[in-house]
Amino acid sequence: TVLHATAADGMADLQLIRGTCHYATVGSATAITAGDELEAAASGRLVKKAEGTALAVALQAASAAGHVIRVIYY
Repeated sequence: TVLHATAADGMADLQLIRGTCHYATVGSATAITAGDELEAAASGRLVKKAEGTALAVALQAASAAGHVIRVIYY
């Protein structure tokens, strides 16, 4: 992600650069393996895709909530 200078109205301009590696925090204890698709959880963290829309793919494994892994956002 890229955070530009704050605009005059106090809103920040946040831009997602797709197709590049980012870090994300895992939001559940469900094991994630490299290549798993991930979806957003209510906490704002990513979890293994079950029924929602896939937002990213995991580049690393994770086994517990709170782990930080590398992902590529779609």
